[in-house]
Amino acid sequence: MIDALFGSKTRVKLLGLFMNNPEREFYVREITRNIDEQINSVRRELANLIKIGIIKSRSVDNRLYYQADQNFK
Repeated sequence: MIDALFGSKTRVKLLGLFMNNPEREFYVREITRNIDEQINSVRRELANLIKIGIIKSRSVDNRLYYQADQNFK
């Protein structure tokens, strides 16, 4: 039911991961292992969440890290 509200089960799992770990940064492969979803769907939903402003990303040593944006209203 919550999947219908948010549009996808991947998005729900991502939101859970980031909201339960607001200070922690994750890279894509780590996220896919944590939420047990395919990398393409994870990348697509990460792009959506960045566009909305819920999460932010930064690049370190050719690796993108994602974290909940704690300034998001």
